[in-house]
Amino acid sequence: MIYLEQHQILFFLISILFISAMFSVFFKYNVDVESRNIQLDSIRFFLASSVMFSHSIYMYHHIRGPKWMTTTPILSFYAMIGVAMFFSITGFLFWGKVSKDDNPNWISLFINRFFRIVPLIIINVICIVIVYSFYAWLSERNTHISYDLIYWFDFLNNTKKQFNGISSAWVATAGVYWTLVYEWGFYFSLPILWMLGRKNRSTAFTIGLIFLIIYLLPGLVQQISFYVRPFAFLHFVIGMLVWEVKNKIIISKKVADVLLLFSVGYILFFGYKTGEAVYDTSSYINFFIFLILLLLSKGADLWGVLKFRIFVLLGEASYSIYIMHGVVIFTLLRIAQYLNVSDRYIPFLFLVSYVTTYLVSIMTYFYIEKPFIFHGKKIVKLYVKNERD
Repeated sequence: MIYLEQHQILFFLISILFISAMFSVFFKYNVDVESRNIQLDSIRFFLASSVMFSHSIYMYHHIRGPKWMTTTPILSFYAMIGVAMFFSITGFLFWGKVSKDDNPNWISLFINRFFRIVPLIIINVICIVIVYSFYAWLSERNTHISYDLIYWFDFLNNTKKQFNGISSAWVATAGVYWTLVYEWGFYFSLPILWMLGRKNRSTAFTIGLIFLIIYLLPGLVQQISFYVRPFAFLHFVIGMLVWEVKNKIIISKKVADVLLLFSVGYILFFGYKTGEAVYDTSSYINFFIFLILLLLSKGADLWGVLKFRIFVLLGEASYSIYIMHGVVIFTLLRIAQYLNVSDRYIPFLFLVSYVTTYLVSIMTYFYIEKPFIFHGKKIVKLYVKNERD
């Protein structure tokens, strides 16, 4: 298994080469790389992939063990960096949407968020139910689906009860749904954050929030039991701070590229040894998360690498990669287990699972995500029109 964990980068590169070659021949997708901060899309692809790589190892050990574990914790560290950066990008984008607005349209925001997030969750759950029902039938388990399944369609929390007698059914999600609790928590907090820190006091407010989370919240956590881990919200606030300071800091693109390369290199090769507690306020890895997002917002793209069209395309499909990789990898590993595939072929199976995940994610992006995003925008336009009338 060590072989797998030490060669994830090789699997990643082969997957990208395969997807790039396939799409250059069979599929034309034009991306206007100059129209927006496209490097944020590309970086999301790498973040989602880091989560997928880590979870694939955990899932392999669970199916083989069964125990949700890894023998190389550095992969878990990379996955935590991925989630933390996702949170920071969310904070950056949505604080940028509302902080300077005199009267944000909150109903429109939540309608758009619903149609952006929920449809893919429903599709993912349906896929998981089909896979587990077939698995239960093959293993002669109870194939009756109980009412507990309704909890799986709850997109606001992470309550995933067992069904078909499988207590660890959540494994097919790769355990990613917990982050949706924090995403929705941040969205629901935006009206309060906007009221407290709008307009001219937004920068001071954001810095004050970081002070509260780092210096006061740890003591409060020792006294009060929270439903969520409040420290994880630090990364949303880091993104908010980047939005506040990005136009107040002058830096050339050449310098930004060099600093971005240094920051990413530090995290990849040295960060785990010095700051593995990514979700802890005491981890100075959080400084590098701030720096990386700031550099990206200033136009750093690693000398054009982050503008490669394949990275942009897969970055746009990063939410699908993040949500769908669990059921794809779980299905392939279960098939391999059922067919008694030798361990010598497991590296090839992992490579196939990554390529399959990317292909499935591109399809769900174009045929699930984009259409529902479009419908959400249509509903918003209708709502805004009726509101004005």
